[in-house]
Amino acid sequence: MNKLLIAFSISFFSVTANSAVCNQIKNIEGFSSEALFDNAIINGKPLNYYSFVSECNTSCLLKNLKKKGISHSLNNNNISIFDKYSVATIIIDSSYRQSISGYMTCSSTAKRKYVSNPIILNNRKITLDLQTTDYKNTTRTINLEKYSKSGYSKILGQLNRLTKNRESTIGFVNYKLTSKGDKRVIKVSKLTPRGEFIFIIEESR
Repeated sequence: MNKLLIAFSISFFSVTANSAVCNQIKNIEGFSSEALFDNAIINGKPLNYYSFVSECNTSCLLKNLKKKGISHSLNNNNISIFDKYSVATIIIDSSYRQSISGYMTCSSTAKRKYVSNPIILNNRKITLDLQTTDYKNTTRTINLEKYSKSGYSKILGQLNRLTKNRESTIGFVNYKLTSKGDKRVIKVSKLTPRGEFIFIIEESR
């Protein structure tokens, strides 16, 4: 999960444009991709997220991009690919002989909505608001920072007033919302000394 969050964070700059450039990448010979999530949103912007495998290594892939006239730049293991209207990001996670694999993000023009949050958070303290959907759940993960102990206690107070159905797991307290057909679980991590914590909303499909 941490690796996915990092990849999404790296790709944040790419989500404000159309995804036409991704279609060019997918047409490169030896490059294949598969969607990992549905309805992904990061910080209010929709994007598409894939795993990929390339039969040629980084150098070979860059040559193919250049050959096709696709603008790009390399920064460590991240390749930014762009044209006048769109941007994509390739995050290289592993390499084997002459092949590479990892993740690719493409911006999207799709209309998507977050699952609703039943409590009040300080939006100025949100550093990442990521939502993804798989075959089972829609998961919205919110990272927050610089919260005081009293502010954090108010959040727990709001959740305690919503439901008494809660349980402690490793690193989180889970609050189950089951009234009026609501099938959500809210998970809250412990507050760190720096005022950071994770707030997760899971909605069953």
